[in-house]
Amino acid sequence: MNLIYKTTKEILIEFIDRAKFDIVAVQHNFLLRLEGTVDFLNPVEIVESLGTSAIFGKKCIAFMDKLPYYKIKNLLSGTFIIVSTKIPDDITIPTLFCKNTEQLGYFLETAYEISLDTRLPINIVLSETSVINFAKEYSFAIDNQQSRQNITKSNLTQAEEYVIEEKLSLAEAILSNKMPNILEQKILSFKFEGSFFNYIIPHLKPPFKHQIYNAYDSEIKEFANIIGKLGITCEVIKYNDNINDIKTRPSLCPGCPFVSIFSKMNLKEYFVFSDINCKSIYEIFDIIPLKINEFYGILISEVKQNFLFITNYSSFSQKYLKNVNIDGKVILLKDTDIDREFFKFIKYPFKISKANFIFPYSCDNIASYKIPKLKLEKCTCAANSKIPVCIDNTYCPALKIKGGKIDIDSSFCTGCRACVSYCTNGALK
Repeated sequence: MNLIYKTTKEILIEFIDRAKFDIVAVQHNFLLRLEGTVDFLNPVEIVESLGTSAIFGKKCIAFMDKLPYYKIKNLLSGTFIIVSTKIPDDITIPTLFCKNTEQLGYFLETAYEISLDTRLPINIVLSETSVINFAKEYSFAIDNQQSRQNITKSNLTQAEEYVIEEKLSLAEAILSNKMPNILEQKILSFKFEGSFFNYIIPHLKPPFKHQIYNAYDSEIKEFANIIGKLGITCEVIKYNDNINDIKTRPSLCPGCPFVSIFSKMNLKEYFVFSDINCKSIYEIFDIIPLKINEFYGILISEVKQNFLFITNYSSFSQKYLKNVNIDGKVILLKDTDIDREFFKFIKYPFKISKANFIFPYSCDNIASYKIPKLKLEKCTCAANSKIPVCIDNTYCPALKIKGGKIDIDSSFCTGCRACVSYCTNGALK
């Protein structure tokens, strides 16, 4: 079975495309680089201008650091979604809180549906861990019909307060059915371990299991104003940044071919090049971005160094085999079934050694294998307050710390077994 993982950015781009938004505004300091149709506006200008466009029937989406104060005055003829990365100082429109990337597709789809049904703007707040992360592919099932502009004076006539309250109640009814607010844990946290609201509707208090919660001192200022209005009391606890709070660095896809290659091959003495379009691999590994024709230029120059080029199976031409010795210098990532001479096909990502082989998959079609066995009694890194070597070297989001021990998230693990290569204690087999 092939699993397709997408970054937060890719999920957002697919959502924009699928919903056919007319206007996309991106604040200049938004954490993800997205293409906008409207530029150089500050947050207040963004919500006011796009809010008006949505009143006249346009589909609008905005990406910003934090939603400023924005009072609902008119009902929309189109839709308006605001995606932000910080909790607003006050909740003035229906607000969804997405704590992890795995929920992002569903939250986006739900926000779109609510904006369409209630004719209200919707804010989605992304947590730090959901902004730069990966999730399994999500299939959007949304109304993607083109917007119809509806320009009349009545559009700008302020809606009666009771009408807006009715729409807010409708939003509450839809959300309570789709993602109930159940705060099971007594720690209220949006960044760390604990519970947080799935959504908050202005003027409507969600039901709580407790009235007194604990909150970390490092983040309570961000939502203190909100919880005060909801009638919740928070007792501040200090955030202890110890080994139990290690978060996987969400930089690489589960099963990333480069993790397997670097874990199995000693490449310290090599100049490693690649033309794979992935910013993360160049930041994490000692890899130099290079086009295949440029690499061929190095080979025909006969420079006496250890060189290795990693590229897609479909990108490599037989012509590069002529007049040069490429033995031990090329690894192909299998993205097609075209036959290749001179390269051995490796069936499993954990059984590789010398170069000049075809890796069993590429970055675009990562395959799954049997999940490694976990022997908790042999896991000593986390227990000794050390960053586990498997996490430190693989950057795999399937590896986490739970109860002072390593834990494998089966929903992410692809069975590439790169973690096994780095575990010296035999905790992973």
